[in-house]
Amino acid sequence: MRSHYSALQKSLHWLHAFLILSLIPLGLIMTRMGEGALTNLFYDGHKSLGILAFGVAVVRLAVRAVQGAPPYEQELHPVVQVLAKMGHGALYGLVVLTPLAGYAATSICCKPVTLFGLFPVPWEVTGSESLMKLLFLWHETAAIVLAVLVGGHIGMALYHRFRAKDGVFERMF
Repeated sequence: MRSHYSALQKSLHWLHAFLILSLIPLGLIMTRMGEGALTNLFYDGHKSLGILAFGVAVVRLAVRAVQGAPPYEQELHPVVQVLAKMGHGALYGLVVLTPLAGYAATSICCKPVTLFGLFPVPWEVTGSESLMKLLFLWHETAAIVLAVLVGGHIGMALYHRFRAKDGVFERMF
């Protein structure tokens, strides 16, 4: 049985990490900027990177369904294994739900939603202003929870690499 993720899984993980770690500060910055062309550019970039991140999440889930995941290291306590599964499950759920909520809200208020200004994304959502506001609230709340979980994920990875030295960190390299 393999002890590491496949090269494809590793590549998708790091691409996804780059996108998410770009989206979080971009989202925080753009919502605090005043009106203007630069703000619009930040919003367009955030939306486009979010669409890409959603696509990568879907591909990652499909690859994981086909290839599976390597088993946990035997030294890991069963409680730690359960917590890791819960954390990964929450991360996977949020990397799908966060961009969906943002996209749906944006589609209601700001048609068309485009990918890097090149072409419109065909999925159109309609709804009221109150639904749009609720979806933006869900998007923002999910993004905050996702950022906290990503921070915890990074912290645990560094713990396994430098403190526990148990091989968990190396599974994704």
